[in-house]
Amino acid sequence: MYIGAFVTHRRIETSKRVRVRYPILHDAVKNIGSVQIRNVATIGGNLVNAVPSADGAVPLIALDARVNVHGPKGERFMDLLRFFLGPGQCDLEPGEILTEIVVPPLLPRTEILTEIVVPPLLPRTGSAYVKFGRREAMELPLLGVGIVLSLEDDLTTCARARIALGVAAPTPMRPFEAENFLQGKPLNDQTLEEAGKIAARESRVRDSIRGVAWYRREMVGVLVKRMGQKALERVHETQSLARA
Repeated sequence: MYIGAFVTHRRIETSKRVRVRYPILHDAVKNIGSVQIRNVATIGGNLVNAVPSADGAVPLIALDARVNVHGPKGERFMDLLRFFLGPGQCDLEPGEILTEIVVPPLLPRTEILTEIVVPPLLPRTGSAYVKFGRREAMELPLLGVGIVLSLEDDLTTCARARIALGVAAPTPMRPFEAENFLQGKPLNDQTLEEAGKIAARESRVRDSIRGVAWYRREMVGVLVKRMGQKALERVHETQSLARA
């Protein structure tokens, strides 16, 4: 998938292909600000702000996204996870701009900068994201948790897992130990709960005016399990539709 940096959140939100093939991204952008904000705010702007609570960053990191940066010295690609250097800091040198986000697998590119190019649905893959806060309104999340799960042919065993966390560290992060734990295991409530506990231990949450560290850490474990369950539900829904 290619997404131009100037694409608005509203355009991503209303894309049927994104909603069906990358529900984790749809989950995230539909809760950014208000409709009026999403009509003008861009995905590129959300990323270069580099705030730990950026809702757009977490699902894209879980999708193994890379970013394309252009500047006086030419273009360069980097993993989105490495693009963030600290709160409010990203890997942009003077004169450089972010031009596009690239998510595998890819189709031949025909349009960029203002378009979304979406490949076919990945087989046996489900994803989900939650913006967790004190209320359902326009506010920054206490946590953002996204997960992408791919299953083996038996629709039970984990073939590949990606987890991304927002507001769990100075920059968006992936709990690699939790991902590795899920690899090759049957995906059920017990394994997802254990993965959540591991992810909670890996998180680097802190106290802030909006939430205390111990509560955030507990909720990392809870939300990783919940989003894993939701991703599994979406895999099975897709498989049911394919057989219908």
